[in-house]
Amino acid sequence: MKIKRLILGLAIVILMLALMPSACAEAIIIDHTCTNLSQTPGAWIEEAKSNLHIAYVHTSHGSQLITGMNALMNFPPFVTKYDGSDDGSVGLDLDDHGRILFDFTEGECKSK
Repeated sequence: MKIKRLILGLAIVILMLALMPSACAEAIIIDHTCTNLSQTPGAWIEEAKSNLHIAYVHTSHGSQLITGMNALMNFPPFVTKYDGSDDGSVGLDLDDHGRILFDFTEGECKSK
């Protein structure tokens, strides 16, 4: 019985030590003050373009996201790095009319 408790106790300690580095890792905070795009790893950008499907509905100020993405796509060093479209055919799938998930054109929420 004592050996089982000892083994269980050691297993718990080993598990806690194995999980500690991830629990203590610092968060990555990216906000409007992070403006040096060269610090963003290319792999993160490619993963976002491959895996994210962003849909939102907005009023006038929400179009600034699209305007910003268009500006990045038209800036020579970033032509393909930050490419995107509203139908997902090229780069990041970014739809500012919310039609990726639902079609509101008939006055009701329908899965697209």
